[in-house]
Amino acid sequence: MELDPEALAGVGIKLIRNIGNVSEFLEMLESINDFIKDVGPILHQVGLDAINKLHELEKRGYLDFFRELSKSLDNIVTHFKAEDVKALSDNIVFILETVRNLTQPDMLKAINNALAIYKNLDMENVEEYSVFKAFMELRKPEMKKRYRVYDHFPETT
Repeated sequence: MELDPEALAGVGIKLIRNIGNVSEFLEMLESINDFIKDVGPILHQVGLDAINKLHELEKRGYLDFFRELSKSLDNIVTHFKAEDVKALSDNIVFILETVRNLTQPDMLKAINNALAIYKNLDMENVEEYSVFKAFMELRKPEMKKRYRVYDHFPETT
């Protein structure tokens, strides 16, 4: 490879003309180098803190929880349409009021009692009742005491 003296002279002249720009560029490189030296330990510590926090979250089960939650959200997205979500948002206040009412202690007790009765039902051996026999059963004192149907309805005047 041969050096072209004219091209070398042209580069030298351009360098002399732009010596201020070259000086600014070198100062900028020095500043970047100083910045990297100053920020390096900070970024290193931030990385260690992030790793420690992720480790703590994993030990407490958050990562597994979010993994399963994302599967649930995926199921919701694949099984419902945008119209379904809009209908949900239109009725969300009513739904939450219903849930709030359901979670009151008296309602939870009533639901639990109903579930206990349902659980104990023997669906295989259902005794047949005539209307008359059912009426007679309802007239027994223990039935009147246990199931006060009329206490749950407002009186009509």
